Amino acid sequence: MEDLSRYNPEGSVLRKAQRRMLEIAMEVARICDKHGIPYWINGGTLLGAVRHGGFIPWDDDFDIEVLEKDYAPLLNILERELPSDFVVHTRDNDKNLPCVFGKVREFKFKTEDRESENLRYTGLYIDVFPVEPTFPRLHLWLNRYYVKVYYSLFQRKYNLLLLRSLMVVLKIMAGTVRVVSRITGSRYLMYRFGQNSRQVYTYDMIFPLKKIDFEGVPISCPQDVHRYLVANFGESYMTPPPVEKRVPHFKTIIPLEQD
Repeated sequence: MEDLSRYNPEGSVLRKAQRRMLEIAMEVARICDKHGIPYWINGGTLLGAVRHGGFIPWDDDFDIEVLEKDYAPLLNILERELPSDFVVHTRDNDKNLPCVFGKVREFKFKTEDRESENLRYTGLYIDVFPVEPTFPRLHLWLNRYYVKVYYSLFQRKYNLLLLRSLMVVLKIMAGTVRVVSRITGSRYLMYRFGQNSRQVYTYDMIFPLKKIDFEGVPISCPQDVHRYLVANFGESYMTPPPVEKRVPHFKTIIPLEQD
């Protein structure tokens, strides 16, 4: 069996960064538990827990999800209760942040990627993704245009007045889908409008939440991990990708403090 520990041996910058991201995640998890807000790990973080018992060896991010209805309240709570060496990073405090979801960042590492030079905050982070009840076919159709207009606005392409007008219309349509989905009790969940994702989940795939071991720490995860990972990565998720696809998110990670 291939030895993957060469990517993040103990003492390496990446391994130190991974441990720091886990510290952020544990602090967010503590606050979620304190306030009764359900959260769960997702994406590559969940895949790493199942396939590697923790981080994917070459990975340098950490992802959690919450329900859309809990998302804004959670960010407000995090802003009040997180330690001073963390910051909640969203479009509300940084208009150069392109994503429609929030991040919790820290200041003990400097990071560089293709977006860093324009951001108000840099550093390691964990992503906090909101998912919402929806009607998948309608959501996918509407989100295709939502994403195009959102990023065209962000990149200041084309006629800005026209784009702003289109975005208003799209937000009204998305809001209508959101309200009707909640009222009718849709069993399907997807990432909020504006995120370029096609994954479709169901409530019984995620709830009731359970715990999984991540680097020796129990953390919340979906109830049906297998179905969840198949929805994200396909049936062969236990097979690591080829070497050329084992690429971290950051171009560089630089510790700002000495051990």
